[in-house]
Amino acid sequence: MWHALLVLFYHTVFSFTKHMYVCVRTVFLLTSECSSLTVTLVITLRKFLSLIFSVIYFRNPFTIYHWIGSVFTFTGSLLFTGLHVTLMVQLGLMKPEEEKTSVDSDAVMVREVTKIEEETREPGIRKRQQVASGSN
Repeated sequence: MWHALLVLFYHTVFSFTKHMYVCVRTVFLLTSECSSLTVTLVITLRKFLSLIFSVIYFRNPFTIYHWIGSVFTFTGSLLFTGLHVTLMVQLGLMKPEEEKTSVDSDAVMVREVTKIEEETREPGIRKRQQVASGSN
């Protein structure tokens, strides 16, 4: 009897450890390939799916707060992926040129911030750079 319980305990611990390793390894791989915002979005969706599974499997009630959270989760995910822009182009509500500027707004913002940082450097540093490059 004790032997069977001990085997079951070790099997459960080993199984749990193996699954935790796979989850952590997957998150690390995702972190190395994607931005932190994308990783956060994926983890949030995974947690949401776990919640839905829990509600269905354990027959817990799905309250109005769950529905509100579901709407926020999926709306934020769709906005982040840019699916709304693609749908608007397909429906003819937006021109394809507008789609590019809308999707690339983060890249444009980074370029603008870099430009502002370069313009606000100390004048002494800029002068030394000009002297070093041979231009006056």
